[in-house]
Amino acid sequence: MSQRRREEIRRGKKTFWLRLGIVAVVVLLLAGLFSYYKFFRKIKPENFIPENPITFLLIDINPDSEQNNSLDELAANLGDEDIFKKYLEGQFFQGISEDNLKIEEDDLKSWLGEKLVVSKIRVGDKESKSAHVIGVKNMVKARDILGTINENIKKRGSVVSTEEFRNVNIVYIEGSQEDMAYAFYEDFLLFSEDPAGIKVMVDTAIGRNKSLASDRIYRRIKRKLKGDDFVVFAFVDLLESLREITKISDQISIPYLGQISTDARFNLGIVFQAQGDGIKMRTLLGGENESYEKKKGFKPNLASVVPDNTALYWEGQEVQSLVERLLVSQEGEQSQVDREAKIELLKRGISLQFGLDLDEDVFNMLEGRYALALFPEKEEKGISAGLVLNRKKGESAEDNLKRLEELALEEINDKLVEEGEGKVSFINQTYKNTPYRLARLPESIKIDIYYAVLDDKIIIATGLKALSSLINAAEGTSGDVLADDKIFDDTYKKIDSKEATRLIYLNTPNAFTWLDSFGYLEYNTLSDEYRRLRGVGFLSQHSNEGGWAEGFLSVKEK
Repeated sequence: MSQRRREEIRRGKKTFWLRLGIVAVVVLLLAGLFSYYKFFRKIKPENFIPENPITFLLIDINPDSEQNNSLDELAANLGDEDIFKKYLEGQFFQGISEDNLKIEEDDLKSWLGEKLVVSKIRVGDKESKSAHVIGVKNMVKARDILGTINENIKKRGSVVSTEEFRNVNIVYIEGSQEDMAYAFYEDFLLFSEDPAGIKVMVDTAIGRNKSLASDRIYRRIKRKLKGDDFVVFAFVDLLESLREITKISDQISIPYLGQISTDARFNLGIVFQAQGDGIKMRTLLGGENESYEKKKGFKPNLASVVPDNTALYWEGQEVQSLVERLLVSQEGEQSQVDREAKIELLKRGISLQFGLDLDEDVFNMLEGRYALALFPEKEEKGISAGLVLNRKKGESAEDNLKRLEELALEEINDKLVEEGEGKVSFINQTYKNTPYRLARLPESIKIDIYYAVLDDKIIIATGLKALSSLINAAEGTSGDVLADDKIFDDTYKKIDSKEATRLIYLNTPNAFTWLDSFGYLEYNTLSDEYRRLRGVGFLSQHSNEGGWAEGFLSVKEK
């Protein structure tokens, strides 16, 4: 045999063993990966929830003694010592009457795990379903209790059926009031109002859908807020939540919401810490976009020119930053550089088309302060709200605002007015010797546009009630103002304001009145614990990591 042939055989043997070694390593890796997923991987409640849910609550049902004591005191102030237990039972056992439920607290503790999830998810393009997850530490006990409930329900005439889906047995209960479905999966119990919600959770757990646990924004927000260290961690898609709100009543309309892409995301994370007289909160918006308002040391000085019957109040210091952010709000996620370039491009376009320089003609006449107020009563067409802007004394406003009218009218007539409704225009009107401008929008749009220019303020409103109440407050001819309201003052004092840049405040009784006026609830039928909620406020903070805020929900003490 020649030397060359022997060398070829030697190299062939070496190549064979090298390939065999590679195959062996790949097989071992695959076997290890399979073993990890089958025996060692620890599945979490978030693994069942699709990425970017509408709402998501992660609840620790075994908090430390300090939080337990605060929760007990808070429940007592709310007038019902079992309020939190009843809420959870209502979420998970929604299709089962109280007579059929009858689960003792000791029985619950004997099989419940440490964490549970209450969430709302998308199912298809238009539907939404509840998707709840309970950790189970004693599967035998859990199956026994649910089996007993099933038998009790059957005896009382409800229909209980089962369906197998991907080797998971789904139980469907068609109750007299609401329906409910549940299924066991590994060490968890899944709940929804029907099998469709369960199927989405199962598909998500086995990897057919992207899960919340793998969602980069969710993981970042949760890590920054230290969500696992609190009794409740919430993750909300603000845009989808607003879309859900518009389904409540055909009288609630949010302009431009339908024009924002369904792929756009505005996520908010919240952690909750119970106190005897309320709940302290910390929030993070987005988690990676720089806050658009940067001035610190915020004090709410426009609250002195807003009526005290306000349901929702938002005050900030940099109206230019707010408007610029709104100009590019439909563009989705962008870098700071791209966003600023887009803003400058839009400004140049407005200048060329309307001869209006936003910086010189609009922002230069304003001091920067702005306040948005939502009122509980309805206007003739719907929502009653107003915007108050501080203007610099001596700066001309009327002419520049009329040029802004042209910009607004072109946008409205081009995008909002339907065929046959007629073109929108502004007309002059007067309220108590104060002139104002009015544009009546088509009936399909549930607001109109009113605005008035005062000595040091510009007021924009959706209706005459809002406009008149804001004019009266600004000119000192109304009764009480928000700054003197005790609930507002008490709530604001509970929040650390050293790093604050803007304020958001909700007066809970007035908010319930607002919901009543739109037919979503009947205020007179509200239970006592809801009536004891007084107000909730947030002071936001500037950070390069996103929109941070400290908040407090105030509860009336006994």
